[in-house]
Amino acid sequence: MSTPLLYIDFEGPGVKDTDGPTEVANSAIFEVGAILMTADLSQELGRYETVVRPTEEALEELRAIPFVLDMHKASGLYDVLTGPDAHLLPTLDEAEAGVLALLDERLPEGQKVTIAGTGVARYDKPQVQVQMKRLAARLTYDEQDISSARKRYQHIVGMPIVPPKPSKTHRAIADVEDDIRHQRAFDNLYAGAITEGGTTDPVARQLLALAITEQYIQHDTFLNGDGDEVLTVAPPKVIQSLLEGVPAIEVVAGFASMAEQLVRLLAASQDVLPSDVVAGVRGALLEASADVR
Repeated sequence: MSTPLLYIDFEGPGVKDTDGPTEVANSAIFEVGAILMTADLSQELGRYETVVRPTEEALEELRAIPFVLDMHKASGLYDVLTGPDAHLLPTLDEAEAGVLALLDERLPEGQKVTIAGTGVARYDKPQVQVQMKRLAARLTYDEQDISSARKRYQHIVGMPIVPPKPSKTHRAIADVEDDIRHQRAFDNLYAGAITEGGTTDPVARQLLALAITEQYIQHDTFLNGDGDEVLTVAPPKVIQSLLEGVPAIEVVAGFASMAEQLVRLLAASQDVLPSDVVAGVRGALLEASADVR
């Protein structure tokens, strides 16, 4: 079987950009969130989450970084860490045992997993290797860290690969779920590079293309100061939500198929050949382009 993926995220007191590998690896862990997935992300095999009993030293470290402290207060994590029952929270060893129990219950004996998530190569995996040695023994040598791909995609395209959540919760399991959402979007993007052997329903392709077209033609009109009519197209985020998780090749195929149907319908209504309709559209586009210049 393909190696399962262990998506994992830790919440802690924060690390500085200047911190080296040793500081990062030994940084305190306040919360653990883990989701075990099949390699193709088609199935969740199980999950585990817990807040970890903090040391007073770790809390002092947290209080020394105001923006991280504010973040954990806003998420509710700080209240749990400092509440009256904080002494009853699991220790880090017990949290590690919880993750190992998940692996033992859902996987064949001795099956290793690949750690995955955002920033796991710099942050989470080094912490596991130093502070959770039993779990480290269950990891493959590599990792699947999507942070670089996310940043590169936004740099090139100008927007994130999936619409961002209204606000990042900065709670471990929610952040893991968001990492999986991003990885699925990248997987669909990679799958879209395969132009043959697609299995998407042709009708579904056309309906998607039609939905996107409908969004573009839904607009408000108003007159500007010069008396010219101005059109406001649907917000890009609406279009982006329709495209989420859809390979690019499927979108192109859907528009091509829908365009073919429209050309044939228009040709039939005008009692002309489809090629005549295409020629007319081409001429109109060239004329409009000349007017713009």
